[in-house]
Amino acid sequence: MGRPEPCVLFAQTFVQPQLDEYVDEVLFPEPVVVTACEFLEQNAASACSSLKLVGATSPPSFALEVFVQCEGETRFRRLCQPFLYSHSSSNVLEVEAIVTNHLVVEAAIEALAWLCMETPPKILANST
Repeated sequence: MGRPEPCVLFAQTFVQPQLDEYVDEVLFPEPVVVTACEFLEQNAASACSSLKLVGATSPPSFALEVFVQCEGETRFRRLCQPFLYSHSSSNVLEVEAIVTNHLVVEAAIEALAWLCMETPPKILANST
C-alpha cells in the first residue's frame, strides 16, 4: 500500500503580460495548514498524481520568495528562505507546517504554476 498523497489546497497558474517582478497572492476563506509548495516547470506534471494541472512556469530560472500572514499578525513573514527556481532541480518546497489564510509569492516571472499542499497529520506522524 503506497503512502497517501498530500492534500492540494490550491493549484493555479499565474500568467503575466510580460517578464517583470510580480507579487501574486492566494487568500483562503479560512485558515489552512501549509506544509509544502510546488512550482511546475513548463509542460511538467505535478508530483501529486491526482492533480491534472500541467506546468507553465517561465522563465526557466529565477529567484522567488514566499510569504505568509498568520491570523492576528499585521505583517507578512517569510515562509522559507528565498528559493532559486530552476527547471533542472526539484521544485517541491517543503516547509514547517504553518496555519495561514494568506500566501504571497514574489518573483520576476511571465508565468508561475503554483501548488500549495497540506500533509495530513497521520502522514506527518508516520514520517517522524
